[in-house]
Amino acid sequence: MRINLNRILITANLCLGFISIGYGQSSRIAVLGSSTSAGQFNGLYPYDSGYVAKLNTFYKSEGLIDTIYNLAVSGASCYQAMPDGYVPPQGRPVPDKQHNITKAISMNPKPTVVLVNYPSNGYETYSIAEIMFCFQTIRDYALAHNVECFITTTQPRTDFSSAGRYNLKVIADSIMLRFKNYSVDFYSELTDYNNDYIIKTKYALGDNVHLNPAGHTVLKNKVIQKSIVLGPVPVKFSFFEANASYGNVVLTWNYENPERDLEYFQIERSVDGFTFDVIDKIRATGFGSLNFTDKGLSKGDYFYRIRAVVNSGATFISKTVSVRVGATSLLVKEAFISSGKLIVRLNSAAPPVNYSLVDLNGAVILKGVINEVDKPFSRDVSSLPKGSYVLLLTDKQRKTSLQLSKL
Repeated sequence: MRINLNRILITANLCLGFISIGYGQSSRIAVLGSSTSAGQFNGLYPYDSGYVAKLNTFYKSEGLIDTIYNLAVSGASCYQAMPDGYVPPQGRPVPDKQHNITKAISMNPKPTVVLVNYPSNGYETYSIAEIMFCFQTIRDYALAHNVECFITTTQPRTDFSSAGRYNLKVIADSIMLRFKNYSVDFYSELTDYNNDYIIKTKYALGDNVHLNPAGHTVLKNKVIQKSIVLGPVPVKFSFFEANASYGNVVLTWNYENPERDLEYFQIERSVDGFTFDVIDKIRATGFGSLNFTDKGLSKGDYFYRIRAVVNSGATFISKTVSVRVGATSLLVKEAFISSGKLIVRLNSAAPPVNYSLVDLNGAVILKGVINEVDKPFSRDVSSLPKGSYVLLLTDKQRKTSLQLSKL
């Protein structure tokens, strides 16, 4: 049996636990990008002249990594790196499931850091807002799967119009302002500011688009200087829940802050489990517990997450929780895959509840019935490969679908 996943609204991506990123000799890097990261030299130089290959050589010689997964494809844009299930605006490319953030996170062994490099494709027509949205979504997806993520800036491109070349500078500035310590400057050293923002001659390949090996050495050095395989100790979310009452939702979370430079918590809400809006900020107080009440909500389903922001610019995201305001509760309170088991906790529901676990090709992997709703349901899924799945839950009145990940 196969299910058309295009008809399924993936209502949440529940990633339980806290962001915990490991670094050191077992670190692995996944690279998402276009021709620069793919090492395109128009046949003039070999692949190992590119910055990704040079990083691989350097980091391995230092014993800092064991693998670089290079998923870059020439001609790709930031939209093609968006997660599986994302539906782009009309006229924008869909996610490339073999070369996007979902694919990167599913690599085995799992990467510890993702480097995102989309320097110019589409940027004469894409707005800055949509470019930032793509990069923020990609980074959020990585962090929600316990993987750090760095965003490179634009690069100069001589074949753009004068206005387009200046716009690449504006986008580079916007990326550095948004992602701060988690941005990598691929723009300033390569750009001839005195000659209408073209590629500096000493770094140009000669096709008005790409860099020569000297330019790639600059990129390699910029990444090394950023220390992407080393990073801060994360903020830990040990508890997070949402409860609805009379049109309000009360959020409660417990946290620890090993860094001691935690600045504030950003409360984010969504009505589809994918696109989140910032609804408020709360100053951090150190170790402890905080709560927030979202008031005056209409009936419907809501999804919440907490983003911890530290002074360095780093952010750490809690799991996503769902709640229904008014009427009957959502079928599911939480669901996740951990230690080889599928775990489902239901809210009040009229049993039986039918469940199906579906892969992203639409094939039903598991199905059955949950007859009890007052205790967690568990099923062994240790034999399933790592990756993303959709859990479908149905009782007599309601249907719920959730995207889960087996790590």
